[in-house]
Amino acid sequence: VPISLDGRPDLSFILSHLAESGVTRLMVEAGQGVFTSFLKSGLWDHLYIMRAPVIIGADGVDAFGGLDTDTLDTALRPVLVSRETLGQDLVEIYAPPVLV
Repeated sequence: VPISLDGRPDLSFILSHLAESGVTRLMVEAGQGVFTSFLKSGLWDHLYIMRAPVIIGADGVDAFGGLDTDTLDTALRPVLVSRETLGQDLVEIYAPPVLV
């Protein structure tokens, strides 16, 4: 697998190879590095964020790494598609931002 400029496997190559193999849908459950790579590359259709009423504090692990943004004006702003509760948990589904 080729390596991208950020030193990680090239997601475009991987997804193209999967598509050629007949894989047209992929659910990615991953850690911070992979999540961040998908968001930065724009190679995502939906983002599911699941929250539980648990407070970890500063000892927790961030779900996303640096997205190369230093102001709110340049922050990624996904579009909320739906929100539902599962027991005490909350599931939010987002789509990529609409570019105007």
